[in-house]
Amino acid sequence: MNAGIVAQHWWFVRDDDDRDSVSQTNIQYFRNYRLGLTKQIEMRPTIGIDWKEEGGNRYSVPIEVGYSDTLGGRVASNSVENRSALLLGLY
Repeated sequence: MNAGIVAQHWWFVRDDDDRDSVSQTNIQYFRNYRLGLTKQIEMRPTIGIDWKEEGGNRYSVPIEVGYSDTLGGRVASNSVENRSALLLGLY
């Protein structure tokens, strides 16, 4: 099993009327389980938080599970994923 996390945050403070200010966070976690030498089940969704958003679209929490199989050793990889998102109106 492999697992990890990558977190990013973007800020932009509005200096004129041409752009809106930005405060956004993305958190991607990944995890995979090997099913043999070349096959694995994997998860790698990216959670999004828009700190400037009001109401029900502030948090995006996708649910994603995939299957991959490496063909020909390490030359190519095929994967199939199912992805859906849950929008949470938390404040």
